[in-house]
Amino acid sequence: MFHLIAAALSLQPNLTDDLEKVLSAQVLEGAIVSAIVTDADGLVLYSKNSSTRVMPASNQKLLSTLFAFDQLGPDFVPVTKFAKKGRDIFVESTGDPSLTSAQLKAIGGQLKPGRGSKVFVKATYRPGYGPSWEWDDLPNKYAPRISAFSVDEAAFSFKLVKGQPEPIPKEFHVKMIQGSPQLPFRMTYDQSKGQISVQGKWPAGDKVLDTLALPNPEQSAAELLGGSYAGATDAFPTDVECISVPGTPLRTIFKDCLVKSDNHHAEHLLLMAAGAKTPLPTEAEKCYPEAAKRLKDFLSKTIVNADDFRPQDGSGLSRHNYVTTRGVSQLLVWAERQPWFEDFFNSLVSAGAGTLAGRNPGASFHGKTGTLDGVVALSGYLKNTVGKTLIVSVIFNHSPAASSAQRAVIDEFVRVLELSGSSGTNHAHRSTNAVLSTQTISNMGSRALAWNRVDRPRLDSSTLFSGQDR
Repeated sequence: MFHLIAAALSLQPNLTDDLEKVLSAQVLEGAIVSAIVTDADGLVLYSKNSSTRVMPASNQKLLSTLFAFDQLGPDFVPVTKFAKKGRDIFVESTGDPSLTSAQLKAIGGQLKPGRGSKVFVKATYRPGYGPSWEWDDLPNKYAPRISAFSVDEAAFSFKLVKGQPEPIPKEFHVKMIQGSPQLPFRMTYDQSKGQISVQGKWPAGDKVLDTLALPNPEQSAAELLGGSYAGATDAFPTDVECISVPGTPLRTIFKDCLVKSDNHHAEHLLLMAAGAKTPLPTEAEKCYPEAAKRLKDFLSKTIVNADDFRPQDGSGLSRHNYVTTRGVSQLLVWAERQPWFEDFFNSLVSAGAGTLAGRNPGASFHGKTGTLDGVVALSGYLKNTVGKTLIVSVIFNHSPAASSAQRAVIDEFVRVLELSGSSGTNHAHRSTNAVLSTQTISNMGSRALAWNRVDRPRLDSSTLFSGQDR
């Protein structure tokens, strides 16, 4: 079948053969392997199960950022408003993932709340956690509660200074309980109770033990203004002077979202874009379903077949997101034709940087990674040896092999494409060490043929583990 496709598109069969060999690695035995390569016009050059729906992990962020680019644009600047009426403070937020503790304390200093001051928050969305996020994700920075009004990316660092814990701001409502110092050191965090439990002796020196999700980021943000959190309101006073605080331009937020694979930013981008023209439902349980519907409506207006997607959240942390590599590639083709494409392209992670650090340094690839338990993905743009732009999307699901071994397969897939010319790969002109052998990749997988847990959160913070979906 693939030889027929190659012949029809004037490709040499050996390029298809090389790609097939790469995707036949032992580490992918029994896995769902979905891949597609197109040219810049969307002409399919290679396809393997590209219409099969798969979990995208952080490739989901491509959908969220493109939605936000389309609805808001790279020059959009979120604004949060603050006002004092009587002795109470009011906040109106349509979303800003970049507010910091220092900013909020400074605003509180301007508003000068007094004894008994309350803080009321009008937020255009406050869904809490994303749909179907797993319980053991929730203590971690990468799975915070989401509200339009938040602080410090809804997270805090638990630090040691000279072997002693640095005090946690009281506004964060996190308490620490110490157990027996005779046991081996271990730290656990229950975000639902705002409680860190520690046993054993503290490690010596200065160290960040973990970065954890705030129990209630909206409450913490409100109390940093200097009053007590009074909860949600539908009103914001218009008869008093207000302070308007601009946030970080979306151009920067886009780059942080994609290069760092920041889940917090991705969720805000989805919800800000979804509410750009019509407010989202205020009920938490209706917010994400409506945002997902509006995202899918956006996809249907591009050249993409919307049935290739079932969006649930903005970051890819939900295991209920589905995409096809065919749909992802079509979306990237559509993006290249938009007036803001240069900004989008510059927001993507490049080979050797960000979540691609150490992978294919010097390569032309720009795109997005993705990793969860049982999911490894890579989608984006590259140029081959004659300067032709190729669009590639590769997603693996359900391989029990180590993510590192699966990423090695994808990196090899990208190398084969970069070495190809406009008429395919010419074996006679390729370096003998340019392509890892199938046996080499297979051996990498056979040494780690067990469920890879490095992409799952561990509550034992003594491991200094980060489970960020990459």
